[in-house]
Amino acid sequence: IGIMALSNDRGSAFDQRFQLRGDQKTSSQIVLINIKQSDFSSIYGKRTNSISNLNELTDITDSFFWNKEVWHRLLKTILEQEPQAIGVTLYFGINVGEVHTNSDEIKIFKDPRVIWSTSTNNFERLYEPKFTDDNQKNIASNDLRRDEDGVIRHIFAQSETLPHLAEKITQKSFPNLPSGLNINYRGSSRVFTQYSLSEILSGETPLEAFKNKIVLIGAETSAGNQYLTPIGPLSRAEVLAHITDDLLGNKWIRVWNFSIYALLFLGLTLFSVFIITQYPQSVALVFMLWLALSISAVSAWVFDTFYIWIPAYSPFILLLATWIIFIGYQANRIERLNFRLQQEQKYLSELEQLKNNFVSLISHDLKTPIAKIQAIVDRLMTQHAIPELQEDLRSLRRSGEELNRYIQSI
Repeated sequence: IGIMALSNDRGSAFDQRFQLRGDQKTSSQIVLINIKQSDFSSIYGKRTNSISNLNELTDITDSFFWNKEVWHRLLKTILEQEPQAIGVTLYFGINVGEVHTNSDEIKIFKDPRVIWSTSTNNFERLYEPKFTDDNQKNIASNDLRRDEDGVIRHIFAQSETLPHLAEKITQKSFPNLPSGLNINYRGSSRVFTQYSLSEILSGETPLEAFKNKIVLIGAETSAGNQYLTPIGPLSRAEVLAHITDDLLGNKWIRVWNFSIYALLFLGLTLFSVFIITQYPQSVALVFMLWLALSISAVSAWVFDTFYIWIPAYSPFILLLATWIIFIGYQANRIERLNFRLQQEQKYLSELEQLKNNFVSLISHDLKTPIAKIQAIVDRLMTQHAIPELQEDLRSLRRSGEELNRYIQSI
């Protein structure tokens, strides 16, 4: 029963663990830049009658946010503060058409610290960004795979020829696990330092806001808000920020092999059975409740501190099932013991009756001849007045009375 519950404990219960713990501390090295649709209202002013019309667009893709002058100013401003790396989570390739650039713009767009996202189609055909250098060192994949229910819980190691964007900007590699790495979402979008495009272009950011930082640039695209995560919908840049934070601090959620959890469940079952069978029912119930609460508390603490997933729902089901099954066993055993006690009580009652009958019979059979002897002695005492004989008869009478008292006391 516990293993069956464990197989269902990796879905919603796994997601609820992120939701219950709230926002966690993240690396201060990561900075997000969120480009809003309203930031491009002036650029697309001629194409839209008002800002309300812009907000009504339902198919906002990456190409909507491309403007050569805006991106040149944005990247130049960030690069002047000497960041560690800049990850552009938007894809700007064939979708933006022909782009004419001068030498200064090429220098900024092809700066080795700027990593451009690339995209692939269903046939794994690579679509290179517009500013890919000759050796393809400044591009990376922004791939995010969804689980069967559409939620992003895992990230997988990429090929050496095309690393993931998080790997490229951190200069670290994902551990190669066949089942993928469990993303440790640290909370909502508020956990990372964020700036808007307008704040950067107007100079409202701190002087060293991007110095030695990893900068991720994202936007409010229609596809970006559809990335479902255990903590709710996030944009592509926010999901990549969580992955980058996990890669920097090696904060991946570690899930043990299924057989390890099965062995732990076996030990928990044996321990709970020992408690139920060796202690009174009330004591065992209190101890089982304490054990269930302790497992839940330890599970939450280990998850938040050591990033190890220990189930809490399935152990509770296991303890409940063990309690129900073995309390029934205990009741059956107690019923058998009561039956045996009743049989022994009946046997002892019959034995007591036999003893009483025996004593009553013996006392009656012994007292009858004594009464006859005393009657004969009394008659002889009245018939014969010889002193010597009288003395012997009185002695015989006293001995008979003494023997009669002994029999009564028995």
